[in-house]
Amino acid sequence: MVSILVCTRNRPEALDRCLESLARQPGDFEVLVVDQGSVPAALPDEARFRRLADGGCGLARARNLGVQAAAGEVVAFVDDDAVPQADYVRGISRAFEENPELAAAAGRILRLENGRPYARTLDSRPRVLGRGDWRRFFGGNFAVRRAVLDRIGPFDERFGAGCRWASGEETDYFFRMVYRNCLIVYLPEAVVRHPGQAVDTALRPLRAKLAAAARGQGALIARHCLDFANYGMVGTLAWEVGKPALRMLENLLALRRRRAWLYGRVAWGKCLGFAEFSLQVLGKRTQTTYLPTPAVDFGLRSSPEMRCTQAPASPFKSP
Repeated sequence: MVSILVCTRNRPEALDRCLESLARQPGDFEVLVVDQGSVPAALPDEARFRRLADGGCGLARARNLGVQAAAGEVVAFVDDDAVPQADYVRGISRAFEENPELAAAAGRILRLENGRPYARTLDSRPRVLGRGDWRRFFGGNFAVRRAVLDRIGPFDERFGAGCRWASGEETDYFFRMVYRNCLIVYLPEAVVRHPGQAVDTALRPLRAKLAAAARGQGALIARHCLDFANYGMVGTLAWEVGKPALRMLENLLALRRRRAWLYGRVAWGKCLGFAEFSLQVLGKRTQTTYLPTPAVDFGLRSSPEMRCTQAPASPFKSP
């Protein structure tokens, strides 16, 4: 069985669209809606839909609560404003059933408005994802085998929407699985449609949203440099800061000041997040809410003790 986890907070119209699509899906699955909203979310009147009320805040926290309550052998994570296409559940079920070694799968995301794929999901053929493919692992559409979730541990609740660093909880999980030599694939048949946001519309809130996400990404890079000794992430930071900085200069020269300011905020946000997390760790003020992964030998790819499918007792369940 597949457990589909949808975390939501005061977005009833988008959630209704998502749940209506899931209600039409064939297959053996349940839907868990972790609701952090002030008004209870409305669910289809079916036994396979369950609502979990959470008075807290934060996407990573909501995902941890949902995983704890999930009954499926595979847990799929879908954004509340996404619309899974027909046979979404069957596609995920088939992939995990046919390959017992499969640890996680990243699905395909198309724009709700026009059906065009997001830039990182242009491929129509499946492929194995390595450490350099972290940008393909979108938080709005991925699935993880339950045994792997038990092995890796909870999402880091410092990251994600509603948290101090407002992005990156799924990327953090991707890297933690990679460090354990987990088999992760890109699964183009698992498709959801997701609304896009144009750069030219609602520029001020978009600026704030992108800056917050960039800050989270910078903090995430610092975490993996300092907590996991993955110093190659320093080069990633340089690349991720350099791209928006160059776009900022390009738009300044073209006298497009508003767009230049947008890219400048993104570049600055990544630097700020990296500095914040680094100072917190180096100042020994970190209060971890995740289960640390053992030291990683980046030269090994298949040591038996690192196999992510060998699950201990679940860290999600209360003792």
